[in-house]
Amino acid sequence: MPNQNPQYKMSDQEAEYLSRLYQSQYMIVTNSINEAISDLQQLNSTARSLDNMGMIAGKDSFYPVGPDTYMQCSMSKSENVIIGVGSGYMVETTATNAKDIIRSKIEKQKKMLERLTKAKKELESAISGLSKQ
Repeated sequence: MPNQNPQYKMSDQEAEYLSRLYQSQYMIVTNSINEAISDLQQLNSTARSLDNMGMIAGKDSFYPVGPDTYMQCSMSKSENVIIGVGSGYMVETTATNAKDIIRSKIEKQKKMLERLTKAKKELESAISGLSKQ
């Protein structure tokens, strides 16, 4: 943050530097917010899919095998799922446990989004204060 001493007058170079710095940080935080929102949407979609697993057991469905590519298959049972738990590790667990893991991830993502939104507002305030110098 800029020097808060009321007698201090920031040079044009310092103001320009801080402006660029804040703008750069603002863009990074904004991009992080967009990524967090996208991740949250995917987690919510996964939660809905897990809630509806019983509806597809024994029925034909389409399974994603790549970008915009699906394979028709029949779901023979839906008791267990394989879920990512972080750092590239996957575990097989019950659908109920998977729902709990996803709910936990959703809560963490919401908290992350709150922190990022707060940081963005602080940067907006700093940028606004800088323009008043």
